[in-house]
Amino acid sequence: MNKRLAHVDDVKVTAISIGSGFLIGDLTFSRARSKALAVQEETTSFTDWADFDSYPIFQRDLPPARPVINIDSSFHNHHPSIIVHNIKLKGISTAGLFQIGGIDHIEGEGRLKHIRILSEEQ
Repeated sequence: MNKRLAHVDDVKVTAISIGSGFLIGDLTFSRARSKALAVQEETTSFTDWADFDSYPIFQRDLPPARPVINIDSSFHNHHPSIIVHNIKLKGISTAGLFQIGGIDHIEGEGRLKHIRILSEEQ
């Protein structure tokens, strides 16, 4: 990786959640993963739904990775550093990644099963 310095003046991030990251600088490898069950139920009692093995979406094989893109050795940066003045970011969620810098390899996986259990209409 062609490494550079990152100069960051001001960053404001409101929220980072569910397997996500905010990074300043170079990174060799990142694997962001998330599994989530979102249950909406019209009831006064809570039922435990956190058994990922019960839902096929969490058991499926991922599609094969795309081929690596090789950049020939004549690639060069025109500036010796990355300069960032101001960033306002509301949120990063569900295996998301925000990075100021370079990365060699990244894998991301987000799986969500949304379940709605609604009372019968009268």
